[in-house]
Amino acid sequence: MKTDLLRMLVKIRKQGKKLRSRAGDLATLRVWLFALLIGGFVGYGVLGFRYSIDQVSLIAFGETEETIATGAASLGVMRAWLAPVIAGLIVSLILYFADKYRWLEDGRAQGVADVIESRAVKGGQISL
Repeated sequence: MKTDLLRMLVKIRKQGKKLRSRAGDLATLRVWLFALLIGGFVGYGVLGFRYSIDQVSLIAFGETEETIATGAASLGVMRAWLAPVIAGLIVSLILYFADKYRWLEDGRAQGVADVIESRAVKGGQISL
């Protein structure tokens, strides 16, 4: 009776080890699937961002990003002047509302200089 009980306990312990190793494999598989899912979303987000840049260039200058230099050369003076001015006004409105509603720290966007400063002075810590 004791030997049967011991055999059964040994068998249960072996099965437990197998289940634990499989659970580790499943966790790894889940991480890989999650990474693929995130990568897919980010890839499509980049494509959408590029598409939106092309559409804004098409509206402002009549050409897409690839041919913007030739398109801007053939623009009239008024349109060549107004497109950057309107874009600057839109950006300034975004920054105004960001400052008013405290969306950004210090009331300004962080740029390359902030990254360099955080690396040199703050040990690589930069606020989000």
